[in-house]
Amino acid sequence: MRGIQSRSHEKPVSFSATRTRRLFIGSRISIDAMVQKEPGEGESRVDIVLLTHRALEKNVDRATAKIEKLSSVLGKVTLIRLESLL
Repeated sequence: MRGIQSRSHEKPVSFSATRTRRLFIGSRISIDAMVQKEPGEGESRVDIVLLTHRALEKNVDRATAKIEKLSSVLGKVTLIRLESLL
């Protein structure tokens, strides 16, 4: 696998991104980039977008399962595989 873009919907809690990041690191997944924007006016959730370096599928599955169990996460994590064209 070349890399994963992960997107989860979270309650707007400042430490949600940090907890998510720690779960990826604990699953031996190196994060290339991470974005968590401020919620818009009247919005009750925010998205966190992570781009990882190469990762084993089993490690991604393990991290995803842990993230989805967090009380701050609403719904399922969306994963998109990124493949290099070169």
